[in-house]
Amino acid sequence: MQITKTFTFNAWHRLLNYDGVCSNVHGHNYLVEVTLSWELNDQWIIFDFKELKPIKTRIDSHRDHAFIYESWDPIGEIITSQWLKTYTLTTPPSTENLCLELISQLEKHHERAKMICEIVIWETPKCKAVRTKK
Repeated sequence: MQITKTFTFNAWHRLLNYDGVCSNVHGHNYLVEVTLSWELNDQWIIFDFKELKPIKTRIDSHRDHAFIYESWDPIGEIITSQWLKTYTLTTPPSTENLCLELISQLEKHHERAKMICEIVIWETPKCKAVRTKK
């Protein structure tokens, strides 16, 4: 059985060394879908959806309304020096890398992480990255 919980966050970023408009600073209203797979319990559910609130807390505390940037991007230091919220990655902040990074973070910090079978991050209503665990 699978269940999916949807979360949102707003952030801005840019992709350095990218040949296109995404090399400029811009923002997105991201939609995150976290799908978990497990057996039903004796109450005929996997677990209560409210148990996924720590996932939303982790997303918001680091990413929501933040400038997400690659560690060597010089604009990151400027934004951080102005006391604005930032989140640093060691990889380009593409939707694909945000997806990989989020699943890695959840595996380290969420007790239900072993149940996660898929994470989808929608950058726009037409563009998404999908990470399926095997």
